[in-house]
Amino acid sequence: MMQIFGNRSTFAVCYELDQNYNGVWLFGKFCYWIGDVQVGDYEIGTSLRDILFSLRTIVRDNGHREHLSLFELPAEDLLKRLDDAMYGDKNSEYEHIALDECWARFQIHFLDEIFRDWKVYLVDRPPDARIVYSHLQESIVEVRLTSGVFDQAITDVFNCLFDIYNAENEKLQT
Repeated sequence: MMQIFGNRSTFAVCYELDQNYNGVWLFGKFCYWIGDVQVGDYEIGTSLRDILFSLRTIVRDNGHREHLSLFELPAEDLLKRLDDAMYGDKNSEYEHIALDECWARFQIHFLDEIFRDWKVYLVDRPPDARIVYSHLQESIVEVRLTSGVFDQAITDVFNCLFDIYNAENEKLQT
């Protein structure tokens, strides 16, 4: 059964365990909904256990995505600056700043097959937050939301998957 955390019109996380999810592997499907648009390839499926481990870092960065100067950039500049500093030309003028300021905390996609073709970043300036994303380097989309909306949804799905993983892991111990 599909589980949704958050509100699809702003930000939500959706996952579904396969009928035969293979214990601790937690095979299933996963995606984000950002501004009523599905972000991530939900249909290909993945190991939700691997997603859980990736989510740990994203959840740890909750409350630490505030950056005034990045927040003020136009959407295209924001995505390009973050992406270039982390994945682009190693001679980026922002590479040193990105390392010093830990810009990886703004990345809310992870390196999994479902997000292979996506770039998704979130920057806060309470009480507001901005998500910018792009699919296959095509047009850049921006969605504004209230600070904490992303943090709450991502924490809720992390906790839910963590509980399922622990229950499956305990079965192995007995």
